[in-house]
Amino acid sequence: MRKILGHALRYRVTDPVWRRWLWLWLTGRAKGQHAFAPHRPPYLGGTWKGLPHEESASAFPLVPTEPLEAAVDLLLAGSVVRLEPGDESALYATAFPDPETGRALHRFAWMPLVHDTLPPNRFKAVTLALWRAWTARFAVPKTATRKTAAVDPWHPAIATERVVNMLAFARRYGLPAPGEETLRLLAAHGPAIAARLDYYGEAGTSGTLAGNGRGLFLLGLALGLPACAGVGGRILTEEARRLFHPSGVLREGSTHYHLLLTRTYAEAWAAALAHRRPEEPALRAVVIAALRIVPRLVLPGGLPLVGDIAPDCPPEHLAGLFGGTKGGWLEWLSAEDRTAFLALRATILPADGEALRTDGWLRADFGPWSGLWHAPAGGLGARARASGSGRLRTALSA
Repeated sequence: MRKILGHALRYRVTDPVWRRWLWLWLTGRAKGQHAFAPHRPPYLGGTWKGLPHEESASAFPLVPTEPLEAAVDLLLAGSVVRLEPGDESALYATAFPDPETGRALHRFAWMPLVHDTLPPNRFKAVTLALWRAWTARFAVPKTATRKTAAVDPWHPAIATERVVNMLAFARRYGLPAPGEETLRLLAAHGPAIAARLDYYGEAGTSGTLAGNGRGLFLLGLALGLPACAGVGGRILTEEARRLFHPSGVLREGSTHYHLLLTRTYAEAWAAALAHRRPEEPALRAVVIAALRIVPRLVLPGGLPLVGDIAPDCPPEHLAGLFGGTKGGWLEWLSAEDRTAFLALRATILPADGEALRTDGWLRADFGPWSGLWHAPAGGLGARARASGSGRLRTALSA
């Protein structure tokens, strides 16, 4: 422990940005974070108190009941969990060694990862079985208050991914029965997410707030909830200004999260296009700028994992953002959205390398070798989310 603390102290002492901040703090000249109200982004207005309850104005067919007759392997945050028929309720009571596994289970994060690897009837069967088990225990939105609770089923980030995945399922296959009850439960995700938006001031807010916006926007459009869609669209457009550099690269300094946020905005743009929403031009501009960066980040050997890595979405699942027309995330899109995205992607030209260098990224190719280097332009702590040190990071590929 002493060695670790000593190393950390030596690193801090040698970091010029940290030394400057310490001097400003000691002399009383350091600027602190402005006061903020958690969960209430200022652009929603000081009087905004959340979303009202809205009745769904949409109709979906019901998906026929499909019994789960064989075991299924679920991909949960890097783990493979085998589900045996009849064990669905027990699975939700399991205390996993890694809390991320439980969070991925409540997100239904396995759905986009396995849907094109299973026969449709089997995929529907496992989805219906786990949805029934989940609703039996967690259908009432509430906050996990026990300090020992490893997973909060209604945490806004978890609720966001769950509702997005179930909406994609409903659009493709239909609603789980009973239909009216399922619609009410899906609609209830809107006020639950809005009540605890992942906003913690300028320094403490990450890309999950834009994810909240994606969930609210897609939910509002799918179920005909105008207030929900309006708030989601506002969050998406406002957060894009904070999340991305002028070049289009994510400020966070993570190749994986750049793909994830590009996906977030691509899905929102496709929905805005289909519903002829006023947010469509702004969302389209964000997607184009972010997509132009992707070819600069991908090396001949694949996507280098620079910076933070999301636990429940393998980078290869997002390969459709930079090539191919089938598989992974592309297969999870509706046919209409996939066609629109591929048409947009076909128009994209790679970003200018000089603009990327200005924002802290250097891509260089030397014969059979390629390299990607990243150093936050502002030094330690300059990224939009705290994701480790501000040191130079390197990835090489042949």
